[in-house]
Amino acid sequence: MTAQASEKLIHQGKGLLMHSLPLNRCRSFNIKARELLISSTGLWRGYLGDWTIIDGRLYLIGIHGTLKNGEKVSLYYFFPGYPNIVFAHWSSGSLEVMFGKCIEYIHMGFASRYEKEWHIFVENGVVVGEKTILNSPVQRP
Repeated sequence: MTAQASEKLIHQGKGLLMHSLPLNRCRSFNIKARELLISSTGLWRGYLGDWTIIDGRLYLIGIHGTLKNGEKVSLYYFFPGYPNIVFAHWSSGSLEVMFGKCIEYIHMGFASRYEKEWHIFVENGVVVGEKTILNSPVQRP
């Protein structure tokens, strides 16, 4: 598998790389997502999501993709009635956010390693914990 384009977490005004796919756990999204055009091997899921955390809750604030018929889609297509922001109540698990330089590029999925990782633990869209991991540069013989 080719390295994949990251989701984006907006945090303190900055767009951070998120190597997690919270929308995979949303059944209603996945039904409509079957109609997305896969235009790149670097984006097998067919969309990019923008996320933020407000008051300890995870929100989806944007989706960028194209349908197989060529129509551009946004958040409203997948979540009618919510054109700007959706509380990610379906999301539970770990969000992996990357910081710093890429210290080891791996051409597969989200396997590349970065200087620092921020793991945010979420249950039903609510942040319940977090931890930071400092990665050491790869030592080559």
